[in-house]
Amino acid sequence: MKEFLAVVKNTHPNIWDVWMKLSESSQTVWVGGGVRNCFLKIPPSDIDLATSLTPDEIIQVADQEGWRADQVGAAFGVVVIRNGEDQIEVATFRTEGYGEDPHRPEWVEFGVSLEDDLARRDFTMNGMALTIEGELIDPFGGAQDIKEKIIRTIGKGEERFMEDALRMLRAVRFASRFNFKIAEETRESICRLAPKVAQLSQERITEEMEKILLSEYGEVGWNLLDSLGLGQAMFLDHWKKGTSGVALTYLPKVRVLRWAFLGFALSPQVLDLKGLDRKLINQATWLAQEGLVRWEGLETLRKWSKMSVFPNFGALIEGVLLWRSFREAILGSDLSLNEQLGIIEIFREIPFYPAQLKVNGNQVGEIVGAGKLVGQALDFLLYQVQEGFVANETEELLKYLIEKKVERNTENLISKE
Repeated sequence: MKEFLAVVKNTHPNIWDVWMKLSESSQTVWVGGGVRNCFLKIPPSDIDLATSLTPDEIIQVADQEGWRADQVGAAFGVVVIRNGEDQIEVATFRTEGYGEDPHRPEWVEFGVSLEDDLARRDFTMNGMALTIEGELIDPFGGAQDIKEKIIRTIGKGEERFMEDALRMLRAVRFASRFNFKIAEETRESICRLAPKVAQLSQERITEEMEKILLSEYGEVGWNLLDSLGLGQAMFLDHWKKGTSGVALTYLPKVRVLRWAFLGFALSPQVLDLKGLDRKLINQATWLAQEGLVRWEGLETLRKWSKMSVFPNFGALIEGVLLWRSFREAILGSDLSLNEQLGIIEIFREIPFYPAQLKVNGNQVGEIVGAGKLVGQALDFLLYQVQEGFVANETEELLKYLIEKKVERNTENLISKE
């Protein structure tokens, strides 16, 4: 463990100074995911401290050292200290109890022991602490569970999950991130309480689902959502028991592709989630709907270019690349070499948007007049170029438009006679 302390000291000297100073007058330890990650050989990034000092005492130390201190979570005893360009969360040892609202404790008690503070955490692997001297404090066997690749709640699973149902999704997320198994007693608790995740806010569900979908072992997470009943609880009838997540093993870890798979496997309707930006929702929905569409070259591209999800040529190119990756992961094969070369040739030779034509609105307006006629004329020219009736060259386009206008005027005169 001392090698990780050396990394903290060398890479985050400002944080190390805060930790050293607080440790002079209190029991102050490194807690949380950063300690867990040390055992997983993941370089430390999150360095959160817990201390026996009260929030007022933490602020007093910070003031004496000239550090800025903000009590961002007064009810939870959390103080953020800013030393130079670094900031670090320091939380007073506490216990807490939850009522009907799982987002906010009903009561918080300070002045407790470190072990009491660790006992309120979710899983044994997150319930460890490290002193600045390198001593590991592990009252619940987290290090052994990490060694055995087990996710286990601290205390009774029912109590931890009743405090916050999101912890059930966190268990799945950790399993899919580290390829761990969930302890049998913890699994049983999740199965019994799975329906409670439906009471969580959509934003919290979206955040955890994204982490699961984008995890290194996404298929592991998907299968757990299915077997534990969490998928059915979140997405109701859209999630059919036994839905396979094997494609997540082959899909690149790209947000839109992973979300598109959710829509493809369940229903595009489920993608309209709070917490996702509209562009991602639109792209993922399109992929879920068009992922396995038959490729018909120019006709397929022409159809897609008219969709609002592709407002310009760059967006269309991006869409084709995403579509190919998605299709390959689902079907296990890409387009043929001839089809791939055909896409390049089509994009090189054929425009799909009026902006790609070698004429502009002013030039067209001089021929057809102002207003909506300009847009109609540009759309007309675009189609004529795509069909090969005229080359995408300025002189030829304007000449062609004049000829078509003369033809239409002649037809109108003949019809009036």
